[in-house]
Amino acid sequence: MSSYIPRTLKLLKSLSVISVLLSILLPAPSIAQDHEVYDPDFSIGLVHPFSEDRQTIPGYTIHGSPQILSDRLVLTPPSPGNQRLGLWTTKTNPYHEWTLDINFRTSGGERPGGSFHVWYTAGGAHGKAGMESVYTSKPWDGLALVVDSYGGYGTVRAYLNDGTTDYSIHHNVPLLSFGHCEIHYRNRGTLTSLRLIYSPKNFRVEADGSLCFETTSVRLPTGYHYGISAVTSETPDSYELFSILLGSPERIDLSQPKDGHRGGQTQQHHDQNQHQEQEQSHGRSPHGEDYTMYTPEYEDESPEKYKNEHDQFVDVHNRLQGITHHLAAIQSQIGVLYEKVGSLDHKQDGYRAEFRDTRVPRSQINGMEEKMKAIEDLVVQIGNAITSKDYTQHFEALHKTLEDHHSRLLYTVPNKVTQALTTNTPKVGFGITLLIVFQLVLVVAYVVYKRKRASSPKKYL
Repeated sequence: MSSYIPRTLKLLKSLSVISVLLSILLPAPSIAQDHEVYDPDFSIGLVHPFSEDRQTIPGYTIHGSPQILSDRLVLTPPSPGNQRLGLWTTKTNPYHEWTLDINFRTSGGERPGGSFHVWYTAGGAHGKAGMESVYTSKPWDGLALVVDSYGGYGTVRAYLNDGTTDYSIHHNVPLLSFGHCEIHYRNRGTLTSLRLIYSPKNFRVEADGSLCFETTSVRLPTGYHYGISAVTSETPDSYELFSILLGSPERIDLSQPKDGHRGGQTQQHHDQNQHQEQEQSHGRSPHGEDYTMYTPEYEDESPEKYKNEHDQFVDVHNRLQGITHHLAAIQSQIGVLYEKVGSLDHKQDGYRAEFRDTRVPRSQINGMEEKMKAIEDLVVQIGNAITSKDYTQHFEALHKTLEDHHSRLLYTVPNKVTQALTTNTPKVGFGITLLIVFQLVLVVAYVVYKRKRASSPKKYL
């Protein structure tokens, strides 16, 4: 008996070390939500990345051109302005009680330049292909929650419409809201959270964990679509959406046992299995179908059951075998991960080969470098020539040449002009003489004409 006790203590120590390793390596069971289970058909943010193809969002139709990243959607970019975008669920809401959690971030210039809308309307997208705002929207049926700036302060305002009110022609739309509160949402560095809680007896809106407003006079039917839209002005705000999570207490299976330790364990394992199945069905499990859930091979027993050394040894032996089996399972999982890493490595090699074919050859880069170096050397030589040599004599010679040309123009041009006028133009005396001669010829012709007329015979009647 005395020789067996040290062996037992060593085994217990080994078991404690192995249990610590198992607690680190084996996945911990997931805990279900306390009040809601989020519906993946209406939620964005349960999966990362949001989209496999960076073009579509599961469960939503996109109106506009957002930038789809792995962990967020850039609804409106920092520039240019006058942008619109809308997201609308493809399915209608089936729940009578629901909670909608939205996390987004807003950044922009000194002055606000846009608005962020949360919709719950009949028919889904409406007005300008689903990218409408409350202030310019035609009649719609449902609820709209608007986050924007009014009077110099950030506000959250809620509007109701039964399809008869045209908000686009109203002169002061904020006066039509049935609930509002102030909120600091721009350029804060952290996410802004909105929480809409609805039941047939109450409607509550929370902003950043604090109550915004609450009313018992709102009735929202089922069968409506959820939507998100963002609209910016010429000086735009950038709206980034991080998550939309729709939960409802109607999704909880009340038939699960809740009393007793084993019942709690069963419910916990059931929630974990259900969560894993949902992830696999939507492609969210990191290990896919290779993931193996941990289940203990032996249940915990009371120490009073083991009365002798043989029973204690059998129990320790069985548990060591169970640990060996689980270690083998861990080794197989590590092998699966190793294969996945190897496949990723092969993909990376393929990408590298593809990039290698499209990149610029090294010889061409070297040729460009040599040409650039030759140009740099030439520029350096020109700079040295300009800064090192003295051009004073050249400038003096140029100045003297200009002075000579100036003096020649000053004295020779008037003489040339006078000479041209005197040599090339007709003389005045010659002109006067010619005029006198012409007049004398006219006088002589007139005298001759008179004499001939006087000497001619005359006839009388």
